[in-house]
Amino acid sequence: MRKVFFVAVVAIAVCSCTTVRLTPDEHDALKVLRRYLYLDKNAAPTGAERSVPMLDLVVWETEPAWDTVLVVSGWTMGRPQFAGGKVTATVRYDIAGVMAPGEFVPAETSDTAYLKIIEENRTIAYTLVPASNGWKIESPVTMPHIGFAAARKSQEELGHENVVQALDDAEYIAKLKGQRAGHCNCERQDF
Repeated sequence: MRKVFFVAVVAIAVCSCTTVRLTPDEHDALKVLRRYLYLDKNAAPTGAERSVPMLDLVVWETEPAWDTVLVVSGWTMGRPQFAGGKVTATVRYDIAGVMAPGEFVPAETSDTAYLKIIEENRTIAYTLVPASNGWKIESPVTMPHIGFAAARKSQEELGHENVVQALDDAEYIAKLKGQRAGHCNCERQDF
């Protein structure tokens, strides 16, 4: 009986102590990518206030102006991989819909043009490179993936109450889908 108990305790200890070990480069690059994703989700969809803090995290010098943005309920990040002096990490976004000037179109009811945008931006492999002041995102330059709060705030400021209501409805649906799928519609790591 003691042998069985000892084997069970060792098996539980081994299973519960496994962690993913990141190299220092992967860890440092991951911090930059997390910051970028946070700013992207919480930033205003247009205007100079969006680009200023994000430009510290990327190699390109100016942020494009975007008329259309994706509204996301969260994202899942895969394990970063260091190879060839660069770190690559894949992010899969939970896209709730597309927001264009004066409208929000839920992902499920999007027309063909919006469906193409959604599919092209659902999974993105970010590549980070070392720079003099830390890691920076080298590619790709992507359209904003903003959260519901930022989307709602921008539409309230513009007086688009119909878009705010559509965002509220989409957020409710996204929360229900997340509960059914067993996750929180938030930022998660998949490693």
